[in-house]
Amino acid sequence: MSGAGPGDEEVHSAIPIPDFSAIDAALRAGPDAIKEAIKKVRPADLGRDLSRRPPEQARALLDAIDDRRGAAMLRAAHPVVAAQLLSEIDCSRAVHLLGFVPTDHEVAILEQLTAERRKLIEAAYTPEEKVGIDRLLAQPLSAVGRLMSTKIWRCELGATAGAAMEALRANADEIEVAVNCYVTEAGKLIGVVPLRVLAIASPETLLADVMTYDPIAVYEDTTRGDAADIINTHDFLSLPICDRNSHLVGAVRVDDLLGAALDQVGTGILNQGGVEGKIAGRAPYFLTPIIRTVRSRLTWLVLLFVAETATGTVLRYFDDELAKVVALSFFVPLLIGTGGNAGSQTVSTIIRALALGEVRVRDVMRVVRREVTAGVLLGILLGTIAFFRALLWGVDYDLALCVAVTILVVCTWANAVGATIPLVAQRFGIDPTVISAPLITTLVDASGLFIYFTVAKLMIASLSATPATIETPAWQSTAIVAHSKTAGDIHVDASADEAGHVRALSVAGIAVPPAWITTLPPLELDTLALRGQNGVLSVAFATGGEDDEHVRFAIDHGKITSATIVKVSAEGKERTEVRAPP
Repeated sequence: MSGAGPGDEEVHSAIPIPDFSAIDAALRAGPDAIKEAIKKVRPADLGRDLSRRPPEQARALLDAIDDRRGAAMLRAAHPVVAAQLLSEIDCSRAVHLLGFVPTDHEVAILEQLTAERRKLIEAAYTPEEKVGIDRLLAQPLSAVGRLMSTKIWRCELGATAGAAMEALRANADEIEVAVNCYVTEAGKLIGVVPLRVLAIASPETLLADVMTYDPIAVYEDTTRGDAADIINTHDFLSLPICDRNSHLVGAVRVDDLLGAALDQVGTGILNQGGVEGKIAGRAPYFLTPIIRTVRSRLTWLVLLFVAETATGTVLRYFDDELAKVVALSFFVPLLIGTGGNAGSQTVSTIIRALALGEVRVRDVMRVVRREVTAGVLLGILLGTIAFFRALLWGVDYDLALCVAVTILVVCTWANAVGATIPLVAQRFGIDPTVISAPLITTLVDASGLFIYFTVAKLMIASLSATPATIETPAWQSTAIVAHSKTAGDIHVDASADEAGHVRALSVAGIAVPPAWITTLPPLELDTLALRGQNGVLSVAFATGGEDDEHVRFAIDHGKITSATIVKVSAEGKERTEVRAPP
C-alpha cells in the first residue's frame, strides 16, 4: 500500500482497497494481458470484486486464472456469483475448482446451482463425499451444521503424538480443520489436543496424557449465534460438532462463524433500515433483480405508510387548536424529530445489548427504568435548550414552556417505547432488528404529536378555556350576541327561507360596521352554533347529517377581514373557500 503524499490526509480503512486499474486495462486488451495482470492481484480481492463486474468480465477472469487461485477467488466471491460462473464453464473444471474450496463454501455454492447442474457436479463425487454434502444441505440455514467441515483432524484414543502428527502430514490436502486434533473412541468425542501442544510434545507421548477431556461440543442444529458465543467466550479456534448420539461429525472454524456473523449484521442493518434483510441479502446489489428489490422494501413501506396516517389523524383531531394558535405548528418538526431520534438511539442500543448477551428478556423492567431515567435527563437538557430557542423566535412564554415540557415527556416516552419493543419481540421469537427504527420513529411521531397538543391544551390559556357555544334549533331566523375582546359585543343575525336555506347573514357590533354575506351556498340547517374567541367568530351551520358547513369570520381590530367557508364530511375536509365580506 502506498503511503499518503505530502499534505495529504492518510486514509484509514478496515479493508485495504486494491487497485484494479491493471485488471481493467487487461480486460480491454485481451486474454494474454489478463493472465499476466491477474497474477499481480490477490485472488480474494478479485473474488470480492466480481459482484460489481458484468458476467462476461467475471467469466474472462475465471478463464485466465489457474484452478488453485481460481478456487480462492470463488471462495471470496458471493455464492450466487460463484454459482453463476460455475454454471458457464466445463463441468469437469467446475468439479476440480470445488475440490479446492472448503466444504462449507462448497455447500453454499452448490445450493445456488440449478438442480440439473448440481446433479452433474455431484456425479463426480465419491459416495462418502456425496453423503457429507447432503448432510450439510439438510441442515437449516441458521444451524451451525451448515457451516461445519467434515474433513477434520481426528485420532483414536490410544494414538501417540507422533502418530497424530503423521496423520496430519499424510492427509494435509484433505484436512480442513487442523488447529485441533479431536480424540475419539468408537466414533464418540472423548477429548481434544491443540496443534501447538502436539507440535512440541514427544512423539511417544500418548494423546490421553495431553488432551482435554470432555471438551465443549455442540449439536448440528445449534444456532450459529450460540456457537459463536461459545467460541468467543472460551477463545476457541474451532468447535467440534456431534450428532445426537455424541458421534463426532465435524467442526466449525472461528473464521466461518465470523463470516456468518457479518452476514447477520448486514441483515440486521437492512432490517433496521426498513428493508427485509433475508430477501435483499440473497444476492449482491448489482445481481439482485429489481422485482426482488421492490419486494424487499414494499412490505415495510406499506406498513410505515399506514402507520404514518396516524400522524395525520392526530393533526386533524387538533385542527382547531392549530387554527387558534398558529405558532404551535412551528415546533411540530422539532418535536417529532427529537422523539424519533431518541427512540432510534434506544432501539439500536438495546438490540446491540441483546446481541452481545448483555441484556436478557427477564431484564425488561431494569432496562425500562434505566432508559426512562436517561430519557428524563435528556429531556430536561433538550427542553431547556428548546425553551430559550423558542423565546428567541418571539413566541409567548407559555408556548415556549409548553415546548420544553413536551420535549421532556416525548424523550421519556420514546426511550420507554424503544426499550420495550425489542425485548417484547425477543420474547415472542421475533428478530428484534425486524422491529425497525423507521417503525419506531413513525409510532413516536404520532404519539409525540398527541402529547404535544395535549400539553398545549393544558398549559396555554387560550386553548384550555372552554369557548361559549350557543345552538339554535331548526329555524328560519335567529339573533345571537357574542363577546369579542377586540370588538366588544357582536350581534349575529341570520335568516333562511321556508326550506331552511340560509339566505342572509349579518354581523355587527360597537366597533364592527355592519357586514352582510349573501353569497353562501344553499344550506339545509338543523342548528346554528356560534363560537367567539380570540378575535375570531365561528358560525357553524349544522345540517344534522354527516356533513357540516362552517363559516369562520376573522376579526382584526374590530373589522371583519375575511370569511372562511369549510365543508367537513365524514371523510375529512373537502374544500375551503375564503371570501372577503361585501
